[in-house]
Amino acid sequence: MKGLEPLENLEIDLNAPDLATVLGITERRVRQLAAEGVVKRADRRGRYQLVPSVANYIATLSAGERDVGLAPIRQERLLKLQRENALRDRELITLDEAIGFVDEITGAFLSSLNGLPARVTNDVRERRRLEAIIDAERQRLADKLAEIQAKCASGRDD
Repeated sequence: MKGLEPLENLEIDLNAPDLATVLGITERRVRQLAAEGVVKRADRRGRYQLVPSVANYIATLSAGERDVGLAPIRQERLLKLQRENALRDRELITLDEAIGFVDEITGAFLSSLNGLPARVTNDVRERRRLEAIIDAERQRLADKLAEIQAKCASGRDD
């Protein structure tokens, strides 16, 4: 290979596990590449010549496979674009929008509950009893919504 002439004189032999580690592949893949002639066998059984094997392996990789280090960055960019598209297409809403929506619905519901005692009875004592029941339920609902909001904000779902 061009540019590797001085290295080609190095006679370093590795076993399959060591060569697999160097190449970042499995031992099985090392044996497959040896059968394909990509990985160069050494004179001793079960050994492979390091320099020609690495050079041949690199030469067989596609450009995308050579850029393995960029894969996480590309994946992150893809996820970002997918999120932006989902937001734009209204398939996804922000946490603030979701909390605002829940607050609006809850407020409308609680407003309707506040007027119930007066619509149900003219008896002041009965109204107070109903208001106490409604207040207890309002507090229970507020506590549950606060718990759910905290889970959403933290990203937990347990």
